[in-house]
Parts: sequence; C-alpha cells; structure tokens
Amino acid sequence: MKGFVTGSKSTARVLTTLLSVSLLGVMEGMPLVISIATIIWSRKTLARKATERDYLACIKMASVTTVICADKFGGLTEHDYKEVEIDKFYVGEGFVCESSVVASNVLDGLCDGIGTVFLTHEDDYCGSELGQMVSWAEAKLGMKRESVIEQCTLISYCSVNIDPLQQLCQVVIMEKSSKGRTLHCKGPPGYILSLCSHQYDADGRIQEIDEPRRRTLEQAIQQMQSDQEADQAIAFAYKYVTMDFDHECSAPVESKDLIFLGMIRQRETRTDDTKRAITRLKAERGIRTVLATRDDVAVLETIARNCGLLLTTPESAGEDLSVSITAEEFRKWSDEQKMEKVDKICVMGNCLPSDKILLIELLQKKGHAVALLAQRTTDAPALRKADVGIAFGSWSSELARECSDITIWDIGSNPFTFLLNVVVGGIHFQENIRKSIQLQLIVTISSTLINFTAIVFLGDSSITAAQLLWLNLVVALAGLVLMLTGPSPAAVTSSSGKLMTKAMWRNIAIQASYQTAVFVGLQHRGKDMLGTSGGRVKSVIYNGLFLCQMFNKFVAREIERKNFMSGLFEKKNVWFWVGLVGFLMSQIVFAAAEHVIGGTPGLTFQLWGFCFLIGVVSWVLDWIGKTVSDLIGLVGFWKYNL
Repeated sequence: MKGFVTGSKSTARVLTTLLSVSLLGVMEGMPLVISIATIIWSRKTLARKATERDYLACIKMASVTTVICADKFGGLTEHDYKEVEIDKFYVGEGFVCESSVVASNVLDGLCDGIGTVFLTHEDDYCGSELGQMVSWAEAKLGMKRESVIEQCTLISYCSVNIDPLQQLCQVVIMEKSSKGRTLHCKGPPGYILSLCSHQYDADGRIQEIDEPRRRTLEQAIQQMQSDQEADQAIAFAYKYVTMDFDHECSAPVESKDLIFLGMIRQRETRTDDTKRAITRLKAERGIRTVLATRDDVAVLETIARNCGLLLTTPESAGEDLSVSITAEEFRKWSDEQKMEKVDKICVMGNCLPSDKILLIELLQKKGHAVALLAQRTTDAPALRKADVGIAFGSWSSELARECSDITIWDIGSNPFTFLLNVVVGGIHFQENIRKSIQLQLIVTISSTLINFTAIVFLGDSSITAAQLLWLNLVVALAGLVLMLTGPSPAAVTSSSGKLMTKAMWRNIAIQASYQTAVFVGLQHRGKDMLGTSGGRVKSVIYNGLFLCQMFNKFVAREIERKNFMSGLFEKKNVWFWVGLVGFLMSQIVFAAAEHVIGGTPGLTFQLWGFCFLIGVVSWVLDWIGKTVSDLIGLVGFWKYNL
C-alpha cells in the first residue's frame, strides 16, 4: 500500500483523477441529460394543448394518487346527458378570462342578446341555440331571467338562412323604462363582422372598425374556428333602432352598421366520456377523483353518482364506499377523525378555500400525491399547496394560472381524458429515466471497479482519463436518446413509485460484475491470452468496455422482461436507432483520432471481433439473470400458496 501511495508512477494521483472523472459524469452528466429529456418529453406529452410552468410537472403526475376537482367543468354535470360549456369568450381585442375586467355596458348588451331566449319560442333557432348559453351567462355575466322578462318587451324576431348550414338570428326588443328599441343579431362570426361598422372595446368605448381592427377580429375568428372538435362559434352584435320602428314579427330586418359586442365558442361534453376517463384513472392508475367545490353537496352527490365516483357493492349492503360531506361537517371532525377518513372523502360541498388547503395537507400527510384542478382566483393558494396544480381553460384567472404547474388551454374531447394521457406520459418517461440511470450506473460502477482493481493490485491503469471522459459523455448522450424512445409494453401496464427498483439493481450487479471480471482479467493475463502487446490489450479493454455499453443499451429497453427486442422496429423507437448509429460512429471517430494523435495501437479484425463477442455475452447474462430471478419468484409464490 505504501508503494501505491508513494510509487514513482503516482498511482494514487492517477486513481484520484479517474475517480473524479467518473463522479463528474454522474453528478453533471445525468442531471443535464435528464433535464433536457424532461423538457422535450413534456412538450410531447402536452402536445400543444397545455403549457407547464414547472418542467417536472408531467413527471410528478406519474406519482399522483388523488385528483381534487375544485369546480364543475369537463362533463361534471348533474344531468346524465350531453352538456355544453363555454370554451372561449372574446370581447374588444382579446380573449376574456375570469380575472378580466369588462365594461358593464358591454356585459349588459351581451346579456340582452342572450336573454332574448326568454322572449322567443324555444323551438325556434334563436331560442334553441341561445338556450344552451343561459346557465353560463347567469353564472359568469350576472344575467337574471326575471330582470330580462320584466324590463324588456319583444317587438319582432326571425331567422335568416345565410347558407344551408348557417343562420342569422334577429331579435328586436324594447326596454320598458326608456322605450328604446334595440336590434340584436347573433350568428356566424365572419358574417356578423361583415355587418358591423363599429365595435365595443373591453372598456365599453365604441370604436370604428378600421382595417387594423378588422384584421385583428378576423384573426380572432380564425382562432375561434380552428378547433374542429369544438362547436361552432357565435358572434353577437346590436344597434339602436328608431322609436317609430314598426315591423312584421316574422320578416327579416335590414342589418347594417351594427356594433360588434363579442364572440363565444361552445364545446360539447358528455357525462359518459367523463365517467369513462375517471373510471380509467381509478382502475388503471389507482387515482381517486374528489369533488370539493362551493356547490351544494346534494348537487355534487348527483354529479358523483353520474360520473361513477360514489360506488356501492353488494357486500356493503348499499353503503357508500366513499364519504360525502359538507365542509362544515368536515371542520367539526377531530384531528384523528380527519386523518382516519380523509382518504375516503369523495364529495365535499360548500367548501371555502381554506377547506381545500386543509384537505390537501391531510392527504399529503397520509402519503398521497395530490393534483388540484381549479380555475378561480380564490383557489390560487390551494394550487400552490398541491403537488401538481392544474389550471383549466382560458377562463382560469391570471393568478390561478401563475400559481399552477400546468395550464390546460385546449382540452380536446374531455379534460379528464387529457389528464389520463398526461399521467400515462409521465409514467412512460419515468420508466425511460430508469433505463438511462441503469445504463449510466453500469458504466460508472464497472469503470470505477476496473480502474481501482487494476491500479491497486496491478499497479497500472486500464483506461486513461481522456478515454473515461469520452465514454461518460457518449453514454450520457445515449441515455438522453434512450429517454426519448417510445414506451415499452411493460411500462404501459405497470409502474413503480420507486426510482430505483430491485430489477435495476439486479441488472446493474450482473453487468458490472461481468465487465469488471473480464477486463481486469484481460489486464492481468491479456498478453498471454491474446498473444499481443500490452498497448493493444489496453485498446481491447477500452473498446470492449465501450461496446458492452452499446449492448447494454438494448438490455436497458426492458428492465424486467427478457425479450428486450420486442417492438424495437416500431416507428416510436426511431430515436433508439439514431442513438445507436451515433454511438458507433463516435467510437470509430475517437479510435481513429486516438491512433493518429496519441499513437494508440490499432486493433485487428480478430481483436474487434473479440470485443464484439464480449459485448454479446452481456445479452446472454441478462437473459440468464432474469430467468433465474423469475424462477426464484415462482418458487416463492408456490411456497406462499401451499
């Protein structure tokens, strides 16, 4: 040992250098490539339907065990049929969210336009189409049915066919207090815009629609109509007509020089789609959905039963498996009762923001990872408290979006289906991270053991610092490419909350032990075994170690299954082959440069074949190790059941 520390070759200094390079590859290389891969995978998972403030949010979704929904949206309705919700709302020169301020005269004009449904026949086009917006206008715009009926009188209304698929609705009403008469028009945004000469901005001022404003409106219309899955967008406009206006009830009115009010886009959701998504979240991923809103508990119970949240079994004799309570009852529980029953709560009505925060804290204390789906300003503290905060749609307040980790902009067919896709994407990426970690740890452990053993016992290093640095760099890049490949069949059906699994440690132990034994043996007896010089033996060791990592890249595709070739030639794994070609090309370039610049001896075809043979044995050992592991597990299963 004294010679090791003070020897002429400064072996201690060499060993320290090599260990530093290995640690540098683990401490700096892995976080870098994982961060890059996470950002790329998150963009792929969200598929331009959402944005993330925390780039780790999609990975966190893989560990979520409870989703708390803080409002009624996405098909959460007390009616067991299709429901229409408002997806986008445009006024002035921009889209409106919950925290936006819109002038009262603009809101009054929209409420009057939508409220004409109370004055017309519901089976008419004007009544049937606007009727779907009534509940939204009452909740968001403050429209009141009684006020519209009391303050307005119907003068005339009719529907005009623009083309076989589109109609224009015209309604003339009179305000009883002022006797003023107003023509309200609603229909396709593009056609309504062509009838308008002025528009209201968000501050309630009337502005002339010049060319720049018209282009802005046309771009907004194009954005409104870009989603094929959404229903048709509807625009509203109006103008005052003269006091002596007298018109036949069913005849069309001349519509020109209107004032443009705004546009609304509807989206149809179905309770059965929501129920299917919630059921899959529970059955496939073990994720519970909890309704905790300010609505009355009776309404939430109806929604929960329609969506499959409140379940009963024959064994329970009709007793609900989940708890449905009011927030007031929840507050009255003792701390012990709260901790005991919190993970059974399915519905909690009449919630205050503080109740939602307490619910999240209790669930987290019991080991749950909580995702909160919300959109109101008052829910911002709860969004921060949750493990993953998710703001929903353009109606989310600005503060809610700032406090969330993910903001869903385009929900597609159903927001809960979207959440399921995010969870599955997170699980897939989590599995890919495990593959990359396994690949990196094998090369780090094996190269460290090879150098340590060779220097301490043989007095010479098998691998130079430059070679080790290059190996760590290429393996790190190979791990990055491996994290971008498609999911394996095993990852789709199973997942583990642990980052390092027993199967990974088994694979690492087998491959690192094999590589250490082979290459230390070559360092000791390579000249006699291969009949060549010491320089070429070192080249065999380095190139063989490099090729072992290439074959381990195949092994890492399936951490638990033996058939790591399954699905390898599918389109989703094109990045795997790109990385493999790059892996080989990088080694060819490095070997040529090392031979020309450093004078390292080249290898004959026979020695290259020997290096490839060493790598192929990695596949055989992987198959043997997994087979033995399966047999041990099978024997244990038999003993347990006998």
